[in-house]
Amino acid sequence: MKLNVRGISHSSYYFHKRVLDMINAAKFNSLFENDHFLEFVYATLSTWGLERLDGKARLIKFIKFKESVLKNLDMLLKMAQVKFRKNSELN
Repeated sequence: MKLNVRGISHSSYYFHKRVLDMINAAKFNSLFENDHFLEFVYATLSTWGLERLDGKARLIKFIKFKESVLKNLDMLLKMAQVKFRKNSELN
């Protein structure tokens, strides 16, 4: 399947793909021990334009972002176990 990335910046696609590749290559909970994973997540949010969405949202400094992720790691790991289904699967 060919991915259509028209309209998506190369850096946005690159960082998002790196995050997905890292998730697929390792146990999810071990990813948070890797600064590179968190850096790629942070870069993805930045290239997605988080700070431009409504003019109010701001990306905090990386060290604060990392501290917040690690502080909430238990909750994030629980959320990662949630499986989403399509509406058609609910009927």
